[in-house]
Amino acid sequence: MAIGSADGTVHVFDPVTGAELATFTGHGMMVTALAFSPDGSMLASGSRDATVRLWDVPARRALLTITGFTDYVGFLAFSSDESYVVAVDGGGVLHRLQVSTGLDLTHRPLFGVPRAMSADGGTLLIEGGADHRAHVWELDHDTEVASLPGFERGTAALSPDGRTLAMIGSTGTAESPLQLWRLRP
Repeated sequence: MAIGSADGTVHVFDPVTGAELATFTGHGMMVTALAFSPDGSMLASGSRDATVRLWDVPARRALLTITGFTDYVGFLAFSSDESYVVAVDGGGVLHRLQVSTGLDLTHRPLFGVPRAMSADGGTLLIEGGADHRAHVWELDHDTEVASLPGFERGTAALSPDGRTLAMIGSTGTAESPLQLWRLRP
């Protein structure tokens, strides 16, 4: 478990005992996004200082600092093979960052807010758009694979295999019931 602080530090805790395991320093401003790698060995942190930092959790050391963002980083997620991290900055630009080098493999504007990424290879990203639709993207090919109606400022989650999307609007009332979508066979 990790917590980002307003002073730019990241604190890692044992989720069972609550004991602090590590404190990472290096961000110059508030931490705004965190994501663990699937195996828990790496932690990505994004900040208002417009950087992403990658940390080696067991060794308690910094791995890489990635710069070049024009705004704070507000969303982070690792691919399941841990080869890249998806970062979305405050300007709504998606970056697919190679973990080994920090190279920006994909750099494109989003038209909505990122909500979730699949666990089956990190290939799908859900956006809640101003058009009240959920847009599903395959990041490896940078193509939209679905545009689904009835989604506004809500919550979305993908099944572990990335085949099913569950989403609900912001009100949670009868006007915005839970919706399940089959994305692929």
